[in-house]
Amino acid sequence: MQNEGALTTEMIGAFKSEYRKTPRHEVLKNAIIKNGIPSVSMNNDAVVRMQYTFSHEIKTGKITSQEKSGRCWLFAGLNVFRQRVAEEFKIKDFELSQSYPLFWDKLEKANYFLESIIETVDEDIYSRIIMWLLQGPVQDGGQWDMFSNLIEKYGVVPKSAMPETYHSKNTQIMEGLLSQKLREDAAVLRELHAKGEDVASLREKKNEMMGEIYTMLAYFLGEPPETFDFEYRDEDNRFHQDLGLTPHEFFRRYVNVDVDEFVCVINAPTKDKPFNRTFTVQYLGNVREGRDILYLNVDI
Repeated sequence: MQNEGALTTEMIGAFKSEYRKTPRHEVLKNAIIKNGIPSVSMNNDAVVRMQYTFSHEIKTGKITSQEKSGRCWLFAGLNVFRQRVAEEFKIKDFELSQSYPLFWDKLEKANYFLESIIETVDEDIYSRIIMWLLQGPVQDGGQWDMFSNLIEKYGVVPKSAMPETYHSKNTQIMEGLLSQKLREDAAVLRELHAKGEDVASLREKKNEMMGEIYTMLAYFLGEPPETFDFEYRDEDNRFHQDLGLTPHEFFRRYVNVDVDEFVCVINAPTKDKPFNRTFTVQYLGNVREGRDILYLNVDI
């Protein structure tokens, strides 16, 4: 019968009666309504025990903020670089542009997504692979190998050359509109394939679509600079000027970090993932011709 397992008036009455038997429920209810779970559940004894004076400290510049975005991986990678620049050239509170790799990451992810759609045009629309691809065509998140791909292909620029914008700091709307556009593009490509168009024709159409994505990103983030001037005062108040730099020249001259010296390590203690081996995820990436995403699985 359809009413089997349904909530009844008698059951709800019993819930209410049991709830009202315990006076502390009312106290907790009022405290949570007024202050929220995080404040009410705070352990003050733990706060008292937590000391913020440490025996060893790493000197860093000012804290950088990803604001309302999922760019933590870009900030982490760039902060490794910026600390080196700040120390080598004695620049206080130096920052690299986070908007610059964000622009290229979104553009590359869009291309990666559409190429993946072309690869999978014969998959059923309800297949797990297609569902996976359509779930997040240009999501904010990323991995070290994605970061390395962007640096090697596009270099870096100081924050002054491509500062933050409203949508670099608040990426939800930008990501949503880009994803909606790319899902529409995916439907068009699959429809063209169903009508008998070959891969060359699909790629030609994809290139038109990528032009539209570039325009959208330029609206959101501005166009990335091809050249720029780098001017700064060091900690001794001496003025420095380096004119007409490209992003790759800036990277070689001021950062010069070998990204190949870094690997991404994880701890996934499951039977299907032996330790001391590398793993990847199918259709996860950004730069199409870049390195694959690799995780080295190690014991904790």
